[in-house]
Amino acid sequence: MISNRDTNLVWVDCEFTGLDARQNKITEIACLVTNKNLDIIAEGPEIIINQPRKAFDTTNPFIIENFLNTGFIDKVVSSSYNEKLAEGEVLDFIKQHVSEKSSPLCGNSVYMDRLFIINYMPLLDSYLHYRLLDVSSIKILAHSWYSELPKFEKKETHRAMDDIRESIEELKYYRSHIFK
Repeated sequence: MISNRDTNLVWVDCEFTGLDARQNKITEIACLVTNKNLDIIAEGPEIIINQPRKAFDTTNPFIIENFLNTGFIDKVVSSSYNEKLAEGEVLDFIKQHVSEKSSPLCGNSVYMDRLFIINYMPLLDSYLHYRLLDVSSIKILAHSWYSELPKFEKKETHRAMDDIRESIEELKYYRSHIFK
């Protein structure tokens, strides 16, 4: 596998208590690094971040049901990590594999992750390039321009590392079907 610190890609996914980056909180962050061919170079931390139970008061009922069924809320409430500790671990991992300001933040609907990272993990934000590699934008274009293309089926577990892996597989799917 070819790896280059200047061309490797940083994939991050966060789970949140809601979608308002000014009021809601990050409950989980995961990260991995691929090379430019989307081969996984290194799997980074997968961290559940402590938040009080009341932080979930404004969370979408569908998400709450999923979180309750999986015991995720209890894991969040009992976690020993705060945002700064999680940021430090993720940043230390990224620095081992990617040069500063070289990688865009990669993922699905990754702008939302970026908003939360800007608010709660500014050191991580400043290490990454300002650009985003958003798989969901490619999905929108793919289905607008290639309506016959079957949809990429996702499991949607709403767990950060699972979501990253699905995003990479989804981008590989579009690469093999569209970017030939």
